[in-house]
Parts: sequence; structure tokens; C-alpha cells
Amino acid sequence: MKNYPDWLRALSIKPLYAWQILQGYKLEEYRTWKTNRRGIFLIHVSSSKDTDDVLIEDCGLQLADIDRIRGSIIGASTITDCQPSENEGEWAFSLMGAVTFPEPLKCKGKLNFWQARTDNQIAAFNKAWSAIALGASCTAYRKAQSGINLEYSYLKSHL
Repeated sequence: MKNYPDWLRALSIKPLYAWQILQGYKLEEYRTWKTNRRGIFLIHVSSSKDTDDVLIEDCGLQLADIDRIRGSIIGASTITDCQPSENEGEWAFSLMGAVTFPEPLKCKGKLNFWQARTDNQIAAFNKAWSAIALGASCTAYRKAQSGINLEYSYLKSHL
């Protein structure tokens, strides 16, 4: 049984970029497609290994740490805007309020924004939503502005 709102989605992001978002270093996520989505989304670490060297050499992470988060939902952030990027053919999703969950929530990701379909994904979304709703190291919803989106209004009225 699910305990999260129907609008909740996740976005799979390469390990380096997911880490940079959650550390507050990356305030935009770039995609080749535009989104009208605003509000909270879950950050899922993709299975990609092409940024592992940077995470190890420049960020000081161990390969075991990267493997532990790979293929997991590890946090949440809020999309506040989507504008054309300086790079032709790309869109910049403006992010704020990124937070890390206490533990990685293993589940298989998908392309684009995706919703939970499998039992494993539903279980991960349930745990993620509980962390958000309880405020367990998650303040994305508190940082969102009341007029910004329907999701924030939902949170305000249900917490």
C-alpha cells in the first residue's frame, strides 16, 4: 500500500551530479527536454559508472560508498523553474532545498521523471515520503515558497 501522493516522481541522475545536488554545489540539472513540473522530486542515483573517477579523486568518496548509493533513492530536491540553458538544445531545471535521506533506498530507476510501479519502487517511495513528511533530515518542503506549486500546498495541508 502506498502512503505518498500521486504526484510524487523520481529522477535518475548520474552519481556525481546527484552528489553535487545534495551537497548544494549543483543548483541546476540539465536535460535535453523541458519540464513543466515544479515542486519536490526524489533523487535516484543511476547505475552509471562514468563519473566514479571524479567522485573518488575530487570528492574523496570510496568506491564502496558509491556502490552503496548506486541504484538508490538518496534524497529529494525542489524544482522551482525550467529555462533554456546556455547550451543549445538543453534545459536547466532550477533546484533548491536539496536534502539527503538517512539511508539509500534501493530500487530500479527509469528515464525521465518516473513514478513507482514495482513493489520495490513503491516501498522506496513510501520510505522517502515518510522521511519528507516526518522531517527526518529533510527540509525541502519547508524551504519551498507557499505560492510555488500544488505539491507544497498539499504538504502544508497534510502535515
